[in-house]
Amino acid sequence: MTTSLTQGATLIVGASLLSSIYGLIIGAPLFFALTTVIISLVLHTLFTAHETHRWNGALRFSEEAITLNKELETSKLLLEKGVDATNEAMNKINTQSVVLKEQGSLIDMEAQLFNQQNLKLVVIVDNTKINTDALVEQETIMKKKLSTDVF
Repeated sequence: MTTSLTQGATLIVGASLLSSIYGLIIGAPLFFALTTVIISLVLHTLFTAHETHRWNGALRFSEEAITLNKELETSKLLLEKGVDATNEAMNKINTQSVVLKEQGSLIDMEAQLFNQQNLKLVVIVDNTKINTDALVEQETIMKKKLSTDVF
């Protein structure tokens, strides 16, 4: 847009200068001089307005960029806090997992010991029953002998 505006302004200024020279030759220099001044003022106003508009646009863009950068920094900090909290929770879970595995191993060992002791108790109970049955049988035999032998 600046290039076409500059070309247009150059064309208008050139035409104004040519008309001024023509006016000098014909005898209407004041009219053409005033025309040149008016056209120059219009062109100056257009250039000034264009630059002001461009400058304001650049300011808005930079303000938006600064605001977005601040929001991005805030989001980055929140994300880092979230990641740290997640990592901390994961470490606690991993630690608890190791502790639970160790406790599970201890429980398995206790269960094996319990089963071994239970088997030993079953053997003892079976032996005790066998011995008790043998003693009851011997007592029965002794009672029969005593009842028949003594009287």
